[in-house]
Amino acid sequence: MLFAVNRISTIDVKKSGITLITTLSIAILISIILYLFFAKLTPDKSSVFIETTFLVALFSSVAISLVTVLRLGFRTKEGKYYLSLVIAMALWACAESIWTYFELALGIDTPYPSIADFFWLLGYAFLSYHYYHSFRVWKQARIIRLRSLFVSVISTSILIGLLIYFSLQNGNEEGFDLTTTIVSNLYLVGNGILLVPTTVILWSLSRRDILLLHRILLSLFVIINMLGDIGFVYHEMLVDKTTFVKQEWIWPLVYTISYLVLIAGLLWYNRISVKINNNVQNALNSQYPYLEKLWNETANSYEPIVSVSESEKGFIEQFTNQEIINHKIENALKRAREDILFLISTEEMFLKIRTEIYKFIKIFSELNIDVRILIPGSDALRDLTFELEKHSKVSFRRLYRPLSEDSAIFVIDSNAILDLEFREDRNLSNGGKELLLYSEREAQVRSHIALFENCWMLPLLHEKIPNQ
Repeated sequence: MLFAVNRISTIDVKKSGITLITTLSIAILISIILYLFFAKLTPDKSSVFIETTFLVALFSSVAISLVTVLRLGFRTKEGKYYLSLVIAMALWACAESIWTYFELALGIDTPYPSIADFFWLLGYAFLSYHYYHSFRVWKQARIIRLRSLFVSVISTSILIGLLIYFSLQNGNEEGFDLTTTIVSNLYLVGNGILLVPTTVILWSLSRRDILLLHRILLSLFVIINMLGDIGFVYHEMLVDKTTFVKQEWIWPLVYTISYLVLIAGLLWYNRISVKINNNVQNALNSQYPYLEKLWNETANSYEPIVSVSESEKGFIEQFTNQEIINHKIENALKRAREDILFLISTEEMFLKIRTEIYKFIKIFSELNIDVRILIPGSDALRDLTFELEKHSKVSFRRLYRPLSEDSAIFVIDSNAILDLEFREDRNLSNGGKELLLYSEREAQVRSHIALFENCWMLPLLHEKIPNQ
């Protein structure tokens, strides 16, 4: 499986990266040339070009970030993570639209501060969630070291503190108002908050990271945008603007470049992650028949019991009485001391023993041990998912695919199994009766552990490798 991913990382990623950087460089160069050309024209023509270009770049950022979310899915963790980026870009697009209306339609030379700043500042909150989510995920994966966080917080605090100090010094000068000072400092604080995770992420980058270029470009987006904010803020706060007034077009150019960098980062992420996803998907599909074979062999490994070799030591028994079955399972779970593995093979199996499963979860929550649960990937099990999310001691994943037979399997402390299933019975109206196997035989326990670990690994590869 890993060969397919590595092949992408060494060939496709390098080619795509070179092409992307070349295209981005050309786009930035063209933008600079156009800005220089229109800056020499009359203020009216210059303003129309600057605002139009700015809006196109910004709305393009909204579009590509929305495409990313649609591809990932709104319900996935990655989709929610990038949805915050969509909201932030949408708020900034709204802010820029308001600014453009004030400037071009109402004839206000520089509408700052205004209602547009509210939307810009609000966008920082959603953008911060996006970047701090990356920071949190990397910290859990132990990629980020505490030293990088410490250095980032200290250096960012000093930088932002100095910038605020200088802004307050300018604010004390005659001819400057308090509202402008407050709004300007809020921009500096917002950028400082964003700069912390950005610095940590850049510090922690590895050449082996297949999404290296994506992370660099999204970090550069924050840094370049921050430079634009600082330049614009100090441009507006200077009482004597004689040396800067003619260069006001520089800051929209910086913003435009930042959005081009963001667009490039998202385009590259979508291209590469789709390729990785397809390769991982194909690899998993090729491996799945082996898992099904393992499942079938494991599910039938005790039939019939009398055929099991006498030389294989270990207690084994079967139960068909529903009351005894529930009592046996509950007692076995309560006696667990190390860990419990629990697998529900299909949605149908969950529906058959729904009440019992919620009783088992209550028992899990009272135990001070590790519990891992695998459930079918079905919307019908949404309530079960919500219930499992309440308990921090219980970790769960959805099966990559439903398995072929209805069964609920417990592995207790890696030395005993409980295998609950339904067998056909023509005398029963529901078409089946419960059958529970309890076994302490080493071969059977190992086969069930192998089955569970394989089922546990597949969704992890499927969901995490393409998107993280």
